[in-house]
Amino acid sequence: MAFDNILQNVTTPMEFTYLGIGSAPHAKSIDEFDDVWDQLVPVFVRDQAAKTRRIIHFDPTFSHSIEFVKIYFATKYPELTYSKSEFYHLWSSPRLEVLVVENYLQYKNKFYESDADDEWFLQALCVSVLRHSMRLVVQDFSGRDLADVFKRVYDNSSNKQLFKKKVLFDITYGHASCMTDLTKNRPIYDASGNFMNFLLYTPSEVKASIGKNARLDELIKEYYVKKFREILNLHHVNYRRRTKGEGCMYRCEFYDDTSTPQLIMGYLQNQLTDVFLILKDLAVFTSEKEHQFRYLMKYYDQVNMYDWNTAVNRLV
Repeated sequence: MAFDNILQNVTTPMEFTYLGIGSAPHAKSIDEFDDVWDQLVPVFVRDQAAKTRRIIHFDPTFSHSIEFVKIYFATKYPELTYSKSEFYHLWSSPRLEVLVVENYLQYKNKFYESDADDEWFLQALCVSVLRHSMRLVVQDFSGRDLADVFKRVYDNSSNKQLFKKKVLFDITYGHASCMTDLTKNRPIYDASGNFMNFLLYTPSEVKASIGKNARLDELIKEYYVKKFREILNLHHVNYRRRTKGEGCMYRCEFYDDTSTPQLIMGYLQNQLTDVFLILKDLAVFTSEKEHQFRYLMKYYDQVNMYDWNTAVNRLV
C-alpha cells in the first residue's frame, strides 16, 4: 500500500515537510504555471530554501499530468534525480525530496464522509515529524476544510504544545480551495519561527497573540465573529425549546433534553463571554456595545427571547 511504503521510505528527517492534497497541476505550459498556481513547490516552501525539505503530493489526476510534472522538475529543478517505484514518483537531492502519488488521501469532516479514511497516515506523519521537532504543513486544494481533521489529529497527539508550534493544516486558515493564491497565502510564524496556530489556541493564548501580526488579527477577528454568531444561534435555539418543554434541536455534550433553560443559558453566556473578550481586544466592541452586551447577558430573562437574540446578534 502506498501509505505504508511512504512511511517506510521517509525515515530520514527533513526540517520542513509539505503535504499537498489535490495538488496536481492543470496548466498546459510552464510559463502559465506561475507562483500563484504552483502547488508543486509553492512559494511558502521555497521560502524555506535554507532548510532540508520534503514534499509529498496526493492526487489521482497526477496520472494525467505526470508528463507535465516531469517537464516542470527538469526545467526548474534540474539538480533533482528522478526515479519511480510501484507506489510513487520521486525527485530527490540531498536537500530536497519530492514524492508524487497518483492516489487520493481521504479523511472525514462534517461535510464529507468517505468510505476510505486515511487519517491514520496524517497522524503517523505528524508523529514522525514531531519526533525530530521538525515542521509540517498540510494543504488541501480540493475544496475540503481541514479544520475538523486538524483538531482530531491534534487531540490524538502526545505532545500538544510541540504540535501547536510545528504542525499547520491549512496556510489559508479556513479559506483554502483549488483557486488558492499561493502568493498571498503563507504560514504565519512567530518570532521564534514557529507556526501561529490560533485555531488550536486556548482563549488566553489567542488574546496573547493579538497585535503581533496584522494578518493574524484579521483572521482571528473573522473567525471569532463567525463563532460568536454560531454559539448564539445554536444554543439559543435549544434554550428557547427548553423554555417550552421541548427537546433540544442541536446536540451538546454539556447538556441534554432534560436540562433546564437556565443551565443552557448559563453555558451559552460563558461561551459567548470567552469570544466577547477576544473580540474586545480586537476593538470589535465599542464601550457602548460592551455595556449593551453586559446588560443583555444580565437581564436576558426580562427581554423577549427573540428580541434578545436579535439584539445580541447585532452587536457584531
